[in-house]
Amino acid sequence: MQALYQLSYSPAAPHDSTAPAAPPRSLHGASTNSGEKSPVTDTPKYAKAIHYANVAGKWINGPNYAILTQSGPNIESNGSSGRGTGHFINASTFVITWKWGPVTGTIDAAGSTIRWSNNTVWRKVQ
Repeated sequence: MQALYQLSYSPAAPHDSTAPAAPPRSLHGASTNSGEKSPVTDTPKYAKAIHYANVAGKWINGPNYAILTQSGPNIESNGSSGRGTGHFINASTFVITWKWGPVTGTIDAAGSTIRWSNNTVWRKVQ
């Protein structure tokens, strides 16, 4: 389905002027659901939704544990390492900042392992 939009502009002539009004100027553009680019701006018409991995739950690394809660792209960690907050940077990678600094984690496709940029690995408790 295609919807067309037209914007026209014509300045009003002063009441006592005999000069003709300027011709209308038009801007045409099309909107479709096909994901094609806009002919006016040459940018994608629709952003694709990102489906973030589910990291909510209890995670362990040896004797250490963390409970991760998630709301959309936002994540909070509470556990033996203290409290940290963060967010996803793509569908399966996120950053959490604790009192000592940020660490990047990537969850595997099965959703059972997080590999961190500081070379630690967390396993999800079932």
